[in-house]
Amino acid sequence: MHFEGPVRDPMLKTSPTLAWADGKGLTFTDLNGKRADVTRIAIEEFYDNIRFGKKPKCSVDDGFEAAVACHMGTLAFRENRVVKWDRVKEEVI
Repeated sequence: MHFEGPVRDPMLKTSPTLAWADGKGLTFTDLNGKRADVTRIAIEEFYDNIRFGKKPKCSVDDGFEAAVACHMGTLAFRENRVVKWDRVKEEVI
């Protein structure tokens, strides 16, 4: 992927993965009545946060929690078991 700053067109494709996910509802949302690429929106927000010193909409803790939830889902699927989160030890059990 090559990115040279924000081009304010939410319809742009940013990755070959989008071609695969197109039509599956995985990478697009509705933005002002138009189909918008959520990856592109996230990249533009990140760029604006760095360039203009803005605060991100999601914190590091939000990202951590999302990543843990995804990891737990994958682990539960692969091991065919229920997994839980130990808040004290911050680990999957």
